[in-house]
Amino acid sequence: MIVILAADIFGIKDYLYQFAEELSQAGFKPLIVSPYSINTPPFYHETEAYQHFCSVTSVEKYTAKLADIVASQTDNVIIVGFSVGAAASYVLATSTPVNKVIAFYGSQIRHYSHLAPLCELLAILPESEQHFCISSLHSSLTRHHNVTCMPTPYQHGFMNPHSSAYQVTAAHNWQSKVITLLHTPTP
Repeated sequence: MIVILAADIFGIKDYLYQFAEELSQAGFKPLIVSPYSINTPPFYHETEAYQHFCSVTSVEKYTAKLADIVASQTDNVIIVGFSVGAAASYVLATSTPVNKVIAFYGSQIRHYSHLAPLCELLAILPESEQHFCISSLHSSLTRHHNVTCMPTPYQHGFMNPHSSAYQVTAAHNWQSKVITLLHTPTP
């Protein structure tokens, strides 16, 4: 089974390589995808990374990139997306058959929540977001029969060591939970 790790606005970083190694040891074939077409410059602040993302790409372009990658696979595909990678994975899942999506703190999903995913989708939600109400997103998403929302006590970015919201223990625990979820058959 292919597990695509859809990176956030920071692009491909060491923590994704480490997670990919854990997935490989658990018997999966990981593939890390960046929203960018070239090497990611080093970002020192989330604002800088966000501005770069907005200036060179978009959720729609990232979704198209993921669609091309999924179409080229001959094995089953599960996507684990982070932030903008979660949003692109969500949008992709509304039009392209994949086996499952696990979407971590995909705040941009709020702009697409009227679309229904074609597969099982688990949305890992942060405790709060600065620009919108999490409970509204939760309500919008759970109207779709195959979407499950799992609120957390963490903030957006808790899985990424480059984020100011990083929580090392939570990140390690969630990586283990993801591997367990991936071994759970999709109904």
